[in-house]
Amino acid sequence: MYLKKRILAVLLVSLFAMGLASGQTNATAPDSDGPGPGLITPDSALYGLEVAFDNVRVSVGLSSAGGIAQERAAEAQAMMRQNKTQAMQRAADEMSNMAERATSADAEKLQKASDVLQRVMDQAPADAQEGLQQAMATVQNRTAAIGGPSENDGPGGNITPEPDDPPSDQNLTSNETGQQPDGESAPVQ
Repeated sequence: MYLKKRILAVLLVSLFAMGLASGQTNATAPDSDGPGPGLITPDSALYGLEVAFDNVRVSVGLSSAGGIAQERAAEAQAMMRQNKTQAMQRAADEMSNMAERATSADAEKLQKASDVLQRVMDQAPADAQEGLQQAMATVQNRTAAIGGPSENDGPGGNITPEPDDPPSDQNLTSNETGQQPDGESAPVQ
Protein backbone atom coordinates (compact mmCIF):
# COMPACT_ATOMS: atom_id res chain seq x y z
CA MET A 1 0.00 0.00 0.00
CA TYR A 2 2.81 2.40 0.90
CA LEU A 3 4.55 1.67 -2.41
CA LYS A 4 1.40 2.42 -4.41
CA LYS A 5 0.98 5.79 -2.68
CA ARG A 6 4.60 6.63 -3.32
CA ILE A 7 4.35 5.72 -7.00
CA LEU A 8 1.17 7.78 -7.31
CA ALA A 9 2.86 10.77 -5.64
CA VAL A 10 5.87 10.54 -7.98
CA LEU A 11 3.55 10.26 -10.97
CA LEU A 12 1.53 13.31 -9.91
CA VAL A 13 4.65 15.39 -9.31
CA SER A 14 6.01 14.32 -12.70
CA LEU A 15 2.79 15.27 -14.47
CA PHE A 16 2.74 18.61 -12.69
CA ALA A 17 6.35 19.27 -13.69
CA MET A 18 5.57 18.33 -17.29
CA GLY A 19 2.67 20.76 -17.26
CA LEU A 20 5.03 23.53 -16.24
CA ALA A 21 7.59 22.43 -18.79
CA SER A 22 5.18 22.06 -21.68
CA GLY A 23 5.39 25.63 -22.89
CA GLN A 24 2.48 27.03 -20.91
CA THR A 25 4.75 29.69 -19.50
CA ASN A 26 4.98 33.30 -20.55
CA ALA A 27 8.05 32.60 -22.65
CA THR A 28 7.47 33.23 -26.33
CA ALA A 29 9.39 32.36 -29.40
CA PRO A 30 11.56 35.26 -30.56
CA ASP A 31 9.62 35.91 -33.75
CA SER A 32 6.13 34.68 -32.94
CA ASP A 33 3.08 35.91 -31.11
CA GLY A 34 2.48 32.66 -29.26
CA PRO A 35 4.11 30.40 -26.74
CA GLY A 36 7.64 29.27 -27.26
CA PRO A 37 8.81 25.69 -27.26
CA GLY A 38 8.52 24.00 -23.90
CA LEU A 39 11.42 22.62 -21.95
CA ILE A 40 10.75 19.22 -23.47
CA THR A 41 11.40 19.43 -27.20
CA PRO A 42 10.88 16.89 -30.00
CA ASP A 43 14.50 15.71 -29.75
CA SER A 44 13.94 14.59 -26.14
CA ALA A 45 13.16 11.04 -25.09
CA LEU A 46 10.36 12.52 -22.95
CA TYR A 47 8.61 14.22 -25.85
CA GLY A 48 6.08 11.42 -26.28
CA LEU A 49 5.02 11.91 -22.67
CA GLU A 50 4.60 15.63 -23.18
CA VAL A 51 2.47 15.04 -26.27
CA ALA A 52 0.32 12.54 -24.37
CA PHE A 53 -0.03 14.92 -21.44
CA ASP A 54 -1.00 17.79 -23.75
CA ASN A 55 -3.58 15.56 -25.45
CA VAL A 56 -5.13 14.82 -22.06
CA ARG A 57 -5.12 18.52 -21.15
CA VAL A 58 -6.95 19.39 -24.37
CA SER A 59 -9.41 16.52 -23.87
CA VAL A 60 -10.38 17.70 -20.39
CA GLY A 61 -10.46 21.37 -21.37
CA LEU A 62 -7.37 22.57 -19.49
CA SER A 63 -5.65 23.73 -22.68
CA SER A 64 -6.80 24.75 -26.13
CA ALA A 65 -5.85 22.81 -29.24
CA GLY A 66 -4.86 26.10 -30.87
CA GLY A 67 -2.48 26.96 -28.03
CA ILE A 68 -0.83 23.55 -28.21
CA ALA A 69 -0.59 23.88 -32.00
CA GLN A 70 1.25 27.18 -31.49
CA GLU A 71 3.63 25.46 -29.09
CA ARG A 72 4.27 22.69 -31.63
CA ALA A 73 5.00 25.28 -34.32
CA ALA A 74 7.51 26.97 -31.99
CA GLU A 75 9.10 23.58 -31.35
CA ALA A 76 9.41 22.96 -35.09
CA GLN A 77 11.03 26.36 -35.45
CA ALA A 78 13.49 25.66 -32.61
CA MET A 79 14.43 22.30 -34.12
CA MET A 80 14.92 23.87 -37.56
CA ARG A 81 17.30 26.43 -36.06
CA GLN A 82 19.28 23.58 -34.51
CA ASN A 83 19.32 21.68 -37.84
CA LYS A 84 17.41 18.77 -36.32
CA THR A 85 15.26 17.87 -39.30
CA GLN A 86 13.64 14.73 -37.87
CA ALA A 87 12.70 16.49 -34.64
CA MET A 88 11.38 19.44 -36.66
CA GLN A 89 9.21 17.07 -38.69
CA ARG A 90 7.95 15.36 -35.52
CA ALA A 91 6.83 18.72 -34.10
CA ALA A 92 5.13 19.62 -37.39
CA ASP A 93 3.32 16.26 -37.43
CA GLU A 94 2.14 16.79 -33.85
CA MET A 95 1.02 20.31 -34.77
CA SER A 96 -1.01 18.83 -37.61
CA ASN A 97 -2.58 16.28 -35.23
CA MET A 98 -3.50 19.01 -32.77
CA ALA A 99 -4.93 21.19 -35.55
CA GLU A 100 -7.40 18.41 -36.32
CA ARG A 101 -8.82 18.89 -32.81
CA ALA A 102 -9.14 22.67 -33.08
CA THR A 103 -12.49 24.39 -32.73
CA SER A 104 -13.67 27.79 -33.93
CA ALA A 105 -12.37 29.29 -30.68
CA ASP A 106 -8.87 28.23 -31.80
CA ALA A 107 -8.96 29.92 -35.21
CA GLU A 108 -6.70 32.85 -34.32
CA LYS A 109 -4.15 30.67 -32.53
CA LEU A 110 -4.19 28.17 -35.36
CA GLN A 111 -3.54 30.96 -37.85
CA LYS A 112 -0.57 32.15 -35.77
CA ALA A 113 0.76 28.58 -35.65
CA SER A 114 0.38 28.42 -39.43
CA ASP A 115 2.35 31.66 -39.79
CA VAL A 116 5.21 30.22 -37.71
CA LEU A 117 5.16 26.99 -39.70
CA GLN A 118 5.34 29.02 -42.92
CA ARG A 119 8.52 30.70 -41.64
CA VAL A 120 9.91 27.26 -40.84
CA MET A 121 9.09 26.07 -44.36
CA ASP A 122 10.79 29.11 -45.85
CA GLN A 123 14.05 28.18 -44.12
CA ALA A 124 13.88 24.38 -43.88
CA PRO A 125 16.07 22.12 -46.00
CA ALA A 126 14.63 20.67 -49.19
CA ASP A 127 14.39 17.14 -47.77
CA ALA A 128 11.96 18.35 -45.09
CA GLN A 129 9.66 20.31 -47.37
CA GLU A 130 7.24 17.52 -48.28
CA GLY A 131 6.38 16.68 -44.68
CA LEU A 132 6.11 20.34 -43.73
CA GLN A 133 3.81 21.00 -46.69
CA GLN A 134 1.55 18.15 -45.59
CA ALA A 135 1.36 19.59 -42.08
CA MET A 136 0.69 23.07 -43.49
CA ALA A 137 -2.11 21.76 -45.70
CA THR A 138 -3.77 20.09 -42.72
CA VAL A 139 -3.53 23.25 -40.63
CA GLN A 140 -4.84 25.48 -43.43
CA ASN A 141 -7.71 23.12 -44.20
CA ARG A 142 -8.72 22.98 -40.55
CA THR A 143 -8.40 26.75 -40.17
CA ALA A 144 -10.71 27.24 -43.15
CA ALA A 145 -13.13 24.60 -41.84
CA ILE A 146 -13.51 26.31 -38.46
CA GLY A 147 -14.00 29.74 -39.94
CA GLY A 148 -10.55 31.25 -39.80
CA PRO A 149 -8.84 33.00 -42.70
CA SER A 150 -7.43 30.70 -45.36
CA GLU A 151 -4.56 31.14 -47.77
CA ASN A 152 -6.95 32.17 -50.57
CA ASP A 153 -8.78 34.84 -48.61
CA GLY A 154 -7.93 38.49 -48.89
CA PRO A 155 -7.00 40.77 -46.02
CA GLY A 156 -10.56 40.62 -44.72
CA GLY A 157 -10.36 36.91 -43.99
CA ASN A 158 -13.07 34.47 -44.97
CA ILE A 159 -15.56 36.44 -47.06
CA THR A 160 -17.85 33.57 -48.03
CA PRO A 161 -21.34 34.30 -46.65
CA GLU A 162 -22.68 31.85 -44.12
CA PRO A 163 -25.81 29.89 -45.11
CA ASP A 164 -27.78 31.64 -42.35
CA ASP A 165 -26.99 35.11 -43.74
CA PRO A 166 -30.02 36.79 -45.32
CA PRO A 167 -29.67 37.33 -49.04
CA SER A 168 -28.84 40.81 -50.21
CA ASP A 169 -31.11 42.73 -52.60
CA GLN A 170 -28.57 42.17 -55.34
CA ASN A 171 -29.14 38.42 -55.25
CA LEU A 172 -32.94 38.54 -55.25
CA THR A 173 -35.02 37.92 -58.34
CA SER A 174 -37.73 40.33 -59.39
CA ASN A 175 -40.42 38.24 -57.68
CA GLU A 176 -38.50 38.22 -54.37
CA THR A 177 -37.96 41.99 -54.34
CA GLY A 178 -41.58 42.71 -55.09
CA GLN A 179 -40.75 44.53 -58.34
CA GLN A 180 -42.86 43.86 -61.37
CA PRO A 181 -41.17 43.87 -64.75
CA ASP A 182 -42.62 47.36 -65.39
CA GLY A 183 -40.99 48.70 -62.18
CA GLU A 184 -44.11 48.79 -59.99
CA SER A 185 -44.14 47.17 -56.56
CA ALA A 186 -46.18 44.08 -55.87
CA PRO A 187 -46.83 42.41 -52.55
CA VAL A 188 -44.23 39.86 -51.50
CA GLN A 189 -45.65 36.64 -50.15
